[in-house]
Amino acid sequence: MSRRRTRTENLTPNRDKLKKTGPKKNAIFTKKPKEIRTIVTDDPPPPPGEPNFSETQPESSHAELKMIDLQPNERTKIVMRRFIQATMARGVQKILQEYQELKSLENTAKMKSEVCAKNPDKNRYKDMVCLDKTRVVLRWPPGNKSDYIHANWVRGLPETPKDFICTQGPTAATRDDFWRMVWQEKCAVIIMLCSVVEEGKIKCDQYWPAKVGEKIGNDMVYTQLNVTSSVRDGGKQEHTLNHVQWTGWPDKGVPTTSTGALKLIIRTQHLQPAIVHCSAGVGRTGTVVALESCIRVLDTGNELSIYNVVRLLRAKRFNGCQTDLQYLYLHRAVLAFILSKNVVTADEIASFIYEYDAVLEQRANAKTPEGGTPVKTSPLPKK
Repeated sequence: MSRRRTRTENLTPNRDKLKKTGPKKNAIFTKKPKEIRTIVTDDPPPPPGEPNFSETQPESSHAELKMIDLQPNERTKIVMRRFIQATMARGVQKILQEYQELKSLENTAKMKSEVCAKNPDKNRYKDMVCLDKTRVVLRWPPGNKSDYIHANWVRGLPETPKDFICTQGPTAATRDDFWRMVWQEKCAVIIMLCSVVEEGKIKCDQYWPAKVGEKIGNDMVYTQLNVTSSVRDGGKQEHTLNHVQWTGWPDKGVPTTSTGALKLIIRTQHLQPAIVHCSAGVGRTGTVVALESCIRVLDTGNELSIYNVVRLLRAKRFNGCQTDLQYLYLHRAVLAFILSKNVVTADEIASFIYEYDAVLEQRANAKTPEGGTPVKTSPLPKK
């Protein structure tokens, strides 16, 4: 079989338009990546209703992974310092306690998940529900009677105009549904926060072609995919998206670096709608989504309450930011972000970092896996 040939065009954004519609001056989120259009020149159309993938050469973007080197304005510096002061005053133990209080105040009785309960074979973990009120409803292709996927819209987080879809890692039984969702919502990026296999256990299906990918650092792989689907008149429709896999977040713990998640957010900040998943689609997934909202709150010069961000997140994606350590990591990552802006010195936050590291070391051998109880599924019927 001959290799598919592609032609990639770089389209330079209209600078005048960007000036009119771009973020405010001194904003941290300002650098918009190049728009890339991939045109498949000689692929035969796939069967009706079935997505097809064309691999494209990955966009070279090492420079864009660096933290954007813009200094915050005076108002932003003030709210950053206030956040530092409040975090240092509370300390690690009070933050861990705060997370338990947040969970205890949730009214789980009102969190309906009836559709999820009717589709046990499409749920990776039987104790991780998919909320009815925010679930992604599959309507493509027309005529398909199954509209369920374990995925929720996360919209309206503080100062975050971006739309997220938080979902479980696809299984062999839900792989097709996953790509139905990608096509239907025309998602711009898939952010994958796990490996297919972790500690000898399958955490996610190999749902994407992994032959082409640019490895950035030691734990991040960036790939562009072109998805095509045939239409009734014999033609085809195309959709280009990005796939970013970050394996720097272990299943039993939090990332060893506080900057990895920040770099991931900067890399994908302008891409939406964004699908984010790990294995269960709640712990690592919810934490990354919450972190982007936290950074955007500070960017606008508003006071940041991580408690409120996570509370709103969990109302949209059940169990988002799943553990108290992940909640604590949010604070650690925000401190690292503020430190990168030279608003504080490392010495000013050293006591918190010391206490944070001590807690991680203490729990290292007792951490339970992220996710839940796997669902026992029947073998897929042979096609």
